[in-house]
This record gives sequence, structure tokens and C-alpha cells, in this order.
Amino acid sequence: MRQFLIAFGILAVLLVAGCATQQAGTETQTPAVGGQGQNQPMIPANSSQGAGQQQASSTGGGVRNQPMIPAPGSASKTAKVTIQNFAYSPADITVQKGTTVTWTNLDSVQHTVTSDTGLFDSGRLSQDQTWSYTFNNAGTFSYHCTIHPYMKGTVTVQ
Repeated sequence: MRQFLIAFGILAVLLVAGCATQQAGTETQTPAVGGQGQNQPMIPANSSQGAGQQQASSTGGGVRNQPMIPAPGSASKTAKVTIQNFAYSPADITVQKGTTVTWTNLDSVQHTVTSDTGLFDSGRLSQDQTWSYTFNNAGTFSYHCTIHPYMKGTVTVQ
């Protein structure tokens, strides 16, 4: 009887761990602590939806990893923005249509990259986490940090 209970306990632990792994593998973007931010699906770089595509990745763990794969036959265009000292740098950038902009949080506190119009939202990014968005349509896209609203930036797409 005791061996049965031990085996049952081990089976229950494995089952719970397996369910947690399965759920983690199917998660979309979820905000970290606090529950703020929008829960939006991550869109692979070779798909086409709306004005752009978004991806998140993390070097600090979590379920934000997704490879950035350019569309077949297209040259990969990228731009980088750092988040440091409670500011986006550069705060204002100009890119060509189809460019993937990657933000990297270098601060020890969480920040977001959130469109002023609701077009995109990174969720909370911890230190050393990155988040990317591909801009497929021309226009001016203003964004801010929902945690620190004085942090602002603009991506101009030509």
C-alpha cells in the first residue's frame, strides 16, 4: 500500500509538471507581475497582419522566445532601440517599411513599449529582455512606457 501511495504521488507530480510545461509552451505574450498590459498573441515574422508584426524574446527566462525569420526573398532590415536610464535611445527613429525594430531593456526595472494608439504592446520587459515589432506600413508610430508615461518615443516608417 505504501509503495502504491509513493508511486501515485510521483505520478501526480509528473502530471502537474507536464501540464505546466504544456501550458507554458502555448502561452502568448503575458505581462509579468502586476497583470497590466494587454495579452496579445505573438505573430511570426513571416506572417502578415495589420500594420506590423510583433515578437518578444527573453534572455532572462520566460516564454517569450520566438525566432525572427524574414519573409522568403526579402532582405532583413533591422533597427535597435535601447531602454536605459528611463529613456528610449534613440527616442525617435526613421526606418523603411518592413523593418523590424528591437527594443532591449537595460534598466534594472521593468518597462513597456506600448503604442499610443493600441497597435502594439510589449508587455512588461525585465532587465535584458528584448521585444521586436516589424513595421510594414508607412506612417508615424508614437509609443510610451505604461509604467513610466513620461518615457516616449516615435518610429517613422517611410
